[in-house]
Amino acid sequence: FGSKEALIDEIYRYRLPDIEKGRRAMLVSLDAEGRGQDFEMLLKAVWTPLFEQVDKDGIHIYGRFLRAMMRDGIEHTRQIVTSDYPTALELIARLEEKLPFGRGHLWELRWQIATDMVLDALLVIDNRKLGISKQARFIFEDAVRMASAALMASIDPQARF
Repeated sequence: FGSKEALIDEIYRYRLPDIEKGRRAMLVSLDAEGRGQDFEMLLKAVWTPLFEQVDKDGIHIYGRFLRAMMRDGIEHTRQIVTSDYPTALELIARLEEKLPFGRGHLWELRWQIATDMVLDALLVIDNRKLGISKQARFIFEDAVRMASAALMASIDPQARF
């Protein structure tokens, strides 16, 4: 690969096509059902393909990779390939339209925290060796609900960020 950055880029390019396909299928289904503007359902469309992607041992290996990228402060490397995946961009745009406070630093901060919540839920699932079982799905979907509430939480109008 030549460098750490090239290896990271290759991991994204290997994993993201399947995730993009899952997101597209979910978004098409949501639109057909008239739920394509539902904030929580859009979040599920973003994150469910990560939940469903496990290795032969039922471990959310790509979720762990993303968590490591965030932990090491290099999650921005994901932006390198964002334009290659239009469904991800469409989902984010729809989510941003629903925000009570608009796009900007607060959205980016909350998105990072919400993503941490979901990725940490995958880690809990992995540590309990639940794979993609019914229990695992409950934990995952509960994390998505919590992330939705965190993203939509009101802000102090006097606060400055």
